[in-house]
Amino acid sequence: MLASSNALIYEGAINALSYLEDVALDELIAALDVEPPEDAVSEEQRREIGQKSILATRVQRALLGMPHFPGERLLEVAGVGSDAQVKQVIEVFLAKGTEAAQVVVANLFHPDERIQRCVRSIAGEMSGQVIVPALLEALDHPEPGWRAMVAKFLLRYPREAIPPLVSLLDDFERGSSAEKILLAFGPEILPYLVPGLDALNNMAQERSQRIVVTLVQQIPAACA
Repeated sequence: MLASSNALIYEGAINALSYLEDVALDELIAALDVEPPEDAVSEEQRREIGQKSILATRVQRALLGMPHFPGERLLEVAGVGSDAQVKQVIEVFLAKGTEAAQVVVANLFHPDERIQRCVRSIAGEMSGQVIVPALLEALDHPEPGWRAMVAKFLLRYPREAIPPLVSLLDDFERGSSAEKILLAFGPEILPYLVPGLDALNNMAQERSQRIVVTLVQQIPAACA
């Protein structure tokens, strides 16, 4: 029914498959195995692949519409699936947004190297608005390697990351990491520190002051 040319039929099928969730997941993943049209030799093959591409797009919609996003199951495809399936899975993650970002951040150090590379590739393609909130939640991870990786990604998104990092300066668990990352951004954070300097919270005020002093010391010209 997904392959039907009748919009009423295939739209109904997309909705039904979304609500079936795990029951339909394996077949939906299998349907994502679509090679690019340029790999086809004949016109007939191109037409067949074109039809499969339309089907894959509808499968993506069914996956995106599931009440519970099957992110972990989809990541497994990155470890064992074809290149075509992996490409389609990446597109699903990028289209899903915030919920997918949480799965991505949770798997930045996945034990399977192929899945790990895929996860980090997805993280690098996500917009700051989508990935930054998930990264901020991982700031207090007990492993230094995790915190370093989170910082590495946050530094890519100054506009989206700096304001919430400043607001975390009074956070007992994440404030220290936030301070270190803000310092790594450099002088561009200074205008954002005004709320911290005026904060009633002593911890936020102290951290803001330390950041300002450190940055000024790093830029002798600023003291002239």
